[in-house]
This record gives sequence, structure tokens and C-alpha cells, in this order.
Amino acid sequence: MATQATKKTTTTKTDAVKALEAEATGKKVTIDFRGEVLAIDPEVLDDYTLMEQLSSGMPFGVLNALIPDRAKLSRLLATCEKSPAGNPKLSSAMEMVNELVEALGAGK
Repeated sequence: MATQATKKTTTTKTDAVKALEAEATGKKVTIDFRGEVLAIDPEVLDDYTLMEQLSSGMPFGVLNALIPDRAKLSRLLATCEKSPAGNPKLSSAMEMVNELVEALGAGK
């Protein structure tokens, strides 16, 4: 009977893994998100009130906490689908927040 060799594989760290490590060490994680470089403290995601608002469909508090730079936030909101009035749709902003939270490794 022949023995099979075990292959070792190497992978690069994902933003989510980096975020988990940053949370464990208390460091900010830097990610490239929709063309913006963001330095985020993952500890912000451990705020009950912010997460309760997010789960209720209100992304505003989380967006402001994660992206305090108003210019960056405006540019990110500009990537969202627009309403007939030309403003970002709430549903599109929620999708963006969910993508961002996922990129930060929340819930893992």
C-alpha cells in the first residue's frame, strides 16, 4: 500500500483574518474598502447599541463610528445605488455596511 504525501498550502491573510487578529491585540485594522483606505478599531463592533440599530435597519450610527472622516464617508455613500431624488438608498447603504462589517470579520 502506497502512502500519500500531504501537500502544504500557503494562503495570504484576508482582511477578515487581519481584523480578527487586530481585535485580539487591540490594534486598528487597515482595509481597502470600495477604493477607500480605512483604519478601523474592530472594538467599535462590540457596541450593543450600535449593533441593535444596525439590526433594526439603521446603519447611521455604525457608519459614523466606523468612518468618522466625513469626506471618506461621503465618497463611500456615493458608491451606493441612488434613490430617484439622487440620494443613497437606505437598502444600498445597509448592504455597504454589511459588506464592511463582514470585511472586518464581525461574527466570526
